[in-house]
Amino acid sequence: AEQTDVIINTALGRMPYALTNLRKLIEERKLVLTS
Repeated sequence: AEQTDVIINTALGRMPYALTNLRKLIEERKLVLTS
């Protein structure tokens, strides 16, 4: 049970970072599409 808690915590900790990367990718795609 402790190990799964650690996995969940690391996953939650990385979520904002992943979302930021996704937003950057989307913004870059939008720039490419609009230009």
